[in-house]
Amino acid sequence: MDFTVSTIITTKYKMMAKLCQAINLMFTFTALLLLLPLSVAFTRISVIANHDPRRVVSTDRSPPHYDVSQPPSTSAISSSNFSGDLDFKHNDLGWSIVPFEDEKNNIFEITKLRLASKAMRLDCAIKGEEPPVVLCPSGGRAVLEAYVRSGKRTGFFKRKKIIARFGFTTNAGPSALPVDESIRDCFGIVPSSNLRIGAIIFMFVEPEFRSRRIGKLAVEIISAVQAYQGSDFTILVADDKGSGKLVSWYEKIGFKQAPKMQEMMGSPNAKYGVSMIAPTIGFSRSRWESLRIKW
Repeated sequence: MDFTVSTIITTKYKMMAKLCQAINLMFTFTALLLLLPLSVAFTRISVIANHDPRRVVSTDRSPPHYDVSQPPSTSAISSSNFSGDLDFKHNDLGWSIVPFEDEKNNIFEITKLRLASKAMRLDCAIKGEEPPVVLCPSGGRAVLEAYVRSGKRTGFFKRKKIIARFGFTTNAGPSALPVDESIRDCFGIVPSSNLRIGAIIFMFVEPEFRSRRIGKLAVEIISAVQAYQGSDFTILVADDKGSGKLVSWYEKIGFKQAPKMQEMMGSPNAKYGVSMIAPTIGFSRSRWESLRIKW
């Protein structure tokens, strides 16, 4: 009898604890619904105040494959600024994955993404499940933003200064003959028939924050995101105006030149830069959780 009573009390206690947790999560979610639009608006105002460049890729080039509106290019980063400084580590920066900007104002897209992520986390918490490690916006493309906290304000109203932006594809696209041949030539492996490909579209780092390893950290995160989304390789066009410095930098972090992809990538005869390719490298869940990536 004592055992039965103890079991009933324990069961009721657990039910009450779960109910309290659910109520707490509901209150949190309601508060987020009310405060998120203000947070997004404040962030946009801060971005404008900091004169953050919102377009860093020219539109005067023909579109390549893999649903990229501009050829993958890193010409916005000066190749002379890659000095190998190890100032920044992943956890020294804040990271956000936001919708890829086009002619439309994406403030509502960002708001929808934030609400969807909170709703997904709430649903997983109620069900006792692990949420996804990363959530990419719809549309097949996204922007990874790196930021630091600035100003004397603290907490919710502390200003976020965006110091770098990196465009990339989020939908794993099918391979093509030039890609298959490049993989065979560069890595000595026979590509499978179900190979999937991602692309880096652009990279931009504010001048005062260059030479501090941000580009390498961003490429690592993009590679992991694309691996998580099902891509086996990442492709890009490195445009260093023929100096070779940016191409050399990419080679140091695992990319290889892929001349057979030049035509496919919209850069015949390396007119807009050198086509390159690298295998994607995923993160473990603990690695994802250690990063401050908002989505």
